[in-house]
Parts: sequence; C-alpha cells; structure tokens
Amino acid sequence: MDAVHANVAEGNRQISLATEDMFIWGQVGTGTPFYFPNREALVDLYRSVVETPGVDHHLLSHSTMAPAVVDPKMIEELSAVLLDKSPVKLPSVSSHPEGRILSPLVGMETASVSMARKIMPGKGVPFPIEEWPSVLVQGLEILNKNNWFPVITLMIGNPGETDDDCRATLDLLYEVERRGLFAFFVPSIFTPLEDTRMGKKQGVAESREMTPLQWQVMMKCWKMSLKAGPAQLVGADGVAHRRGGGVDVEAAQDERPELHLAAADVLQRRA
Repeated sequence: MDAVHANVAEGNRQISLATEDMFIWGQVGTGTPFYFPNREALVDLYRSVVETPGVDHHLLSHSTMAPAVVDPKMIEELSAVLLDKSPVKLPSVSSHPEGRILSPLVGMETASVSMARKIMPGKGVPFPIEEWPSVLVQGLEILNKNNWFPVITLMIGNPGETDDDCRATLDLLYEVERRGLFAFFVPSIFTPLEDTRMGKKQGVAESREMTPLQWQVMMKCWKMSLKAGPAQLVGADGVAHRRGGGVDVEAAQDERPELHLAAADVLQRRA
C-alpha cells in the first residue's frame, strides 16, 4: 500500500498491481496450497487499493483461470469491489450500468490436452490437465457472468504441434462462441524463452511455416475478439449514432481506418 500512496501523491490516479497471478495473494505462510485462493485476503487487498483517496481507476494484471472455477463467489465479491473503478468499458457485452468490464490477462496457450500435458501440466491445478478445456469454458462462464471479459493468450506453432492439437483448440473456440461467451483471444507464434525448459525447443519460427489449421486458429481468434469491439466503434449502429445518419463503408473506414473493415462486414452489420 505504500507504493499505492506514493503513486497517488505524485499524481497517478490509475493503479495496477503488478503480478503474474493475482489469485496467489494471501497464501504465503498459510499452509494452504497456492491454487486455493484466499478470498478474504484478496478482497481486502483490492478494496484497500480502490478505496484509497485519489485512486480513480484500477486495472487488473495477470491471472489464471482455475481459481474462478474453484471459488466463483470470490469473483462475485471482487466484481462488487472493482467494477466501478474500472476504466475499461464494453457496453456490447457488459451488464454494468456504465458498461464497465474487468479484463485480466489469462494464459490459455492451447486447448489440446496432449499439448498441454507436454508444455504446462500444472496449468489447471487443482484440476488435472485432462480437464483443461472444461476448466477454460467453465471459468469463462463464471467470469462473464460477473462482467469479467479477459484477454486470453494462445500459442501457435508449439514444438511438435499437430493438426489434431489445432483442432482441439478450434473446438474450444467454437464451443465458447456457441455458448455466447466472450473474451479477447490473442494468438501469438511460439517464442522460446531463454533459461526455461523450452528455451532450446524449436517450433514455428516464421508465419510462412504455419499450417492451414494453425492459420485457422489465428484468424478465428481475431474474428471472435473483434466481435464485441468494432460493433461499438465502427459498426453501423456506432457510426450512425454519432453522426445521426446512415452509414456506408467509407464512413466506417474513416472512423477507424486501421481496422480496414471489409465492405461485406459493414453491410452485414447494417442489415
């Protein structure tokens, strides 16, 4: 809290706690395994931060998915504390009166059990890695219910990744879509990290090495991630609302030219 007070004293009105997993807080020295979150300690910590005079906004950092399944009540209580101080708004999916959401960064990496067993066998603890796809879907259901719409990262082209591994990830993405759930799915090419057990492993090094199914995973992620945002930013409703008139392809592209919105997509949204 000393760091929070120091930031506020220097004029910083937006606080984010740097962490690799926000749900581990409060477990050191308790004798309880880290993968069972300490709800009371977590809620007290974040309440102390957002109730500090001068703190106008708060952003979440990294988290894991399994704790949401372990303790859904914790997510509900954290939402009650944090949502009003979130600067991130996404009215197209949020039920908050002002459209606010919480959006921590969550590592999914893959939905293939065989691949997960190789590269991250403890990712879903306390659940066995064989239940990783179910943990992802159930966790996202709990998060979305409480206006958490996380940024979920995936790795494409892991060493030894097969078409079956890609199909498993695609199955997960389509199941998320089928259930009407939402997250920002962000794919990236496998990058070996020095001094890790996969630091010398070789996967896909360049995009031209990607298989058709790896490309499909990447494009499906981006398509799903854009679904909630552009409808607000550049879709027919959003542009028409701000301009008070009709919308066409040129108008949408003028609003956000970097998105290069396709003509067919604009027409489909208008329809």
